[in-house]
Amino acid sequence: MLATYFHDEDGHPFAICRDGLLIDPDDSARYISFHEIESASLHDGKLLLSEKDTKRVAGSVGPTSLPLTLTSGETLTLPLKAREDGMSERLTLAGLIEQRMRIAKSERRRASASET
Repeated sequence: MLATYFHDEDGHPFAICRDGLLIDPDDSARYISFHEIESASLHDGKLLLSEKDTKRVAGSVGPTSLPLTLTSGETLTLPLKAREDGMSERLTLAGLIEQRMRIAKSERRRASASET
């Protein structure tokens, strides 16, 4: 494991590993390889506007989440902590996951090309 995300209410909802995510490591762990993730919602404009509007309304900071779309079509939602400054952790974590997704998919394509 490279890092474990800690959430005040939900314990450890996920851990970032070298080749994937370990979802809910404290309870019923499920491993998802980065190449199985289709989208980490980094470029989701609706989510960004929603987070911006939530922050603007009376300076409130509500809980956020990180929706992941898998190549199978399944959608997982990971809970995130609300930061004191109102900035979303979703962008940071989604950026990291999307970077790892690109690396994993590139490595898989390279491995497939070398087999043929």
